Amino acid sequence: SYLGARCALYEFGNEPDYNSISVDDYLNAWNATIPLLRHINSAARFIGPVVSNDVGNHDFLQGYLQGVKSSGILPDAISFHYYPCYNDSESSCLDKATDYKDAALGVRRLVKSILGRELPVGITEWNYDPGNPPPAYGDKSSFIQQFSTEAIKSMIAGGVAFACQFDAASYGGYGRLDMFDVQNGTAKPQFVTLAAMIKEYRLANITASVPTAPPARTSLLSRGSSAICSTNDSGPNEPTALLDDTFGNWGFWQLAEKDMPGWCAVHLSVATSKVLFAWYSDYSFDYMENYGLSPQDYDISVSANSTNGSDGSWQTVLSVRGNHARAREHLISFMGMSWIRMMALTMQPQASQPYMRIDEFQVFDAGQLGDNTLFFSGDSITGTAFSRSQDSRPSIADDVAHCAPQKYPLMINGGFGGQTSAGAVQEIASWQTLLPDMHYWLLGWGTNDALSGLSPELFRANLQSIATAILQKGDVPVFAHIPYTSYHNLPGLDAEVQSLNHVIDEVAAANNLIAGPDLYDLIRSHPEYLDTDGLHPNAAGSVAINALWFQTLKSHLNLGGAACS
Repeated sequence: SYLGARCALYEFGNEPDYNSISVDDYLNAWNATIPLLRHINSAARFIGPVVSNDVGNHDFLQGYLQGVKSSGILPDAISFHYYPCYNDSESSCLDKATDYKDAALGVRRLVKSILGRELPVGITEWNYDPGNPPPAYGDKSSFIQQFSTEAIKSMIAGGVAFACQFDAASYGGYGRLDMFDVQNGTAKPQFVTLAAMIKEYRLANITASVPTAPPARTSLLSRGSSAICSTNDSGPNEPTALLDDTFGNWGFWQLAEKDMPGWCAVHLSVATSKVLFAWYSDYSFDYMENYGLSPQDYDISVSANSTNGSDGSWQTVLSVRGNHARAREHLISFMGMSWIRMMALTMQPQASQPYMRIDEFQVFDAGQLGDNTLFFSGDSITGTAFSRSQDSRPSIADDVAHCAPQKYPLMINGGFGGQTSAGAVQEIASWQTLLPDMHYWLLGWGTNDALSGLSPELFRANLQSIATAILQKGDVPVFAHIPYTSYHNLPGLDAEVQSLNHVIDEVAAANNLIAGPDLYDLIRSHPEYLDTDGLHPNAAGSVAINALWFQTLKSHLNLGGAACS
């Protein structure tokens, strides 16, 4: 009551799992206190459970999530603390600076699997080592600058919504964790590094990006083109980042809810009669969800005479309402035009953050692109493998472009965490409506079916329904083998996976389909491609999965006779 409405953000407790507070006791306190605090300040946000690592001792985070799901008193965000090193060598600790991504993705997957939706995830205490004191190499400028830079980039890649470095100047770790010298108040190298990163991303009144010289004619017309956005765009590195061929990084078109509507436009210097326009909002995991950061309502327009994306005559060629996907494509007549513009009108109704974000536009020459449109549909393994995060590249699109630069393909990741083949049967028609120009449907279903013990007969019926729906549209379904998994060393799981893979082969043969990549053999032969959970691919595994898909499809993609390994 003392703070009233003066504080808008509260974190409940501090490392209860480390301080021997049981999850039941913490939940009792949470369930009794948070409703009272929300009554005092309904605008405030309440965060928990502040565990000491990404899972919490004794699976504290899992127990907390199950408890709040049962009580219905959900947090506004999930928080944990993370120090990747403990008495490591300097080189080993630097190698672990990128561990924040996997830690955050693991927390996000756990939240989604239990609550059925995502919440913002924050790391509210982080640094290199929690020791007291931590290793002396933390005093070295070269170490702490590199570690901090890589750590922040890793958090960005993992979708961390907020983070708090420990500490400013409390003589933490006998001063080695401080950002300021407590003796003289001067800033230390870690503060200088973080301040420089913040300055880089805090841009105002963005103007048009400087166009670069375009390469030889390629299907991807937006490469080398210029973009410009309305002045209410608050995203970092925009509008340059909108066409930089990077996905899910800290560079995006951003509109606060209060600032909508807003627009970004692309100026194309190459004439063509039709374009395929694609946009990507890679800040949520599942392909469709109403709490992501993609626009719900938007318009697409074109112009022949604009000079700055705002003036001139504009023709609205498409109005989209009720979108919940995080990536879409649209075939647009472009004869005589030189500009294409997206006007974002509204954000998702339950967005996990108060923003709309799009991190990439791609504009293709539809005629030159042809049928080289790839939609990856599958579970969380698909979602992970085809994210195109920087440490998971080259992607299959990169592999194709390296082989035949003029044939850069359109690639959309349609992964859904926890989804089964039965779910795909229910949703396939809606996906086809959203993505009418995707020709190759590259299917990664079966892991969750194997985990749930689905019978081969039901699995076969589901796959046949999926294949039939795609074939009836004149498109090409390709089923991958279910990857090998060591998940929890579950008894009988490997036999179940192999049984369902046999069904995949039978369905492919019965429908005369392209034989998909053998992801089972790939992962079994290279278990180092698995993440620590034994289920999802790590970065190297994602690269290998993309490469195997490329080998599977390269003879079908009309690459102009290019022979690439």
